[in-house]
Amino acid sequence: KENVIKKIEEMGSQSLDKLLQIAQQDFKQKNYEQAKKSFLKILKIDPKNINSFFYLGYINALTNKLEKSEEWYKKGLEIDPKNEHLMDYLSETLKREDKFDESIDVLKKLAEIKQSDKVWFRIGKLYEDQDFSDEAIEAYKQALEINPNNKEVQYRLATVLYDQELYEEAIPYLEKAAESFPDDEVIGKKLAKSYFQTGKLDAAINNYKSLISKDPKNIKAYFNLAGVYRINNQNKKSIETLLKLQKIDKDDAKVYTRLADAYVGEKNYTLAIKNAKIALKKNSELHVPYMILDQVSQVRGYKKYESYLKLDEKKNKVFGSEADKIIAQRDNDKKSA
Repeated sequence: KENVIKKIEEMGSQSLDKLLQIAQQDFKQKNYEQAKKSFLKILKIDPKNINSFFYLGYINALTNKLEKSEEWYKKGLEIDPKNEHLMDYLSETLKREDKFDESIDVLKKLAEIKQSDKVWFRIGKLYEDQDFSDEAIEAYKQALEINPNNKEVQYRLATVLYDQELYEEAIPYLEKAAESFPDDEVIGKKLAKSYFQTGKLDAAINNYKSLISKDPKNIKAYFNLAGVYRINNQNKKSIETLLKLQKIDKDDAKVYTRLADAYVGEKNYTLAIKNAKIALKKNSELHVPYMILDQVSQVRGYKKYESYLKLDEKKNKVFGSEADKIIAQRDNDKKSA
């Protein structure tokens, strides 16, 4: 009798495995309706089959039936409350439904189970997206407690602290972010401004000069020094530093981008345009040179328009050939503007 029962159970298990294979194959082929039917059949045979709850939730999410997706994930969690996959995907569905508080609650439970910096990062991003800066900061700090070397978390935490004008607290994270993402000009400028806001600009300048003295080919130190000068409106010193760097690395598009920006600060628009164009020639995917060219174009256009207005007023005060010259110049400035 026991052997018969065992054989029946084995046959049922084989049948279930086959049905699961068919359902998963339908899913892979994006035959979602047929896959759903198969997973529902599986649940009739095995009402606690977690894979079926997961797939039914996932299929409904893929087909934008978010309420049904949420329902299936939650049913699965009633059976297995600590199932990481169900919690993970449920949080995403809740996020898509704009149920941010619920999504965060689920992620916090998941973070407790997994002790994952990546999950805390997601919690931080959710808070940040809702402009809950204090909560985002705490979440990012939780992530760094688990993994102090998570570069993405360091970057986001640095950015939120900076945006909240917590410059002193932001500096160590900005320094790490600048080290991890040396090509990111925005983070470099934020670091320089944070030094400025906290009265640490001179110390930063001396530090970068010391680094260059020890290693005359320290490209990062040159960039940082130029950035600190630029944020302090010491544009000539910024340019001098970048020209020295240009001799070391003449093919780096970022050098010319930073030169263009510094020349804008000096109101030397001709050299700003020249360097922005060189930067784009070396790397057409950079967006900052385009912004600089647009900025210069707007400034020059405004100046031409101002000149047009002055000449238009002046023309009424002169006569003869002098008036003709002023009118011609006025019309030319109007066209240029």
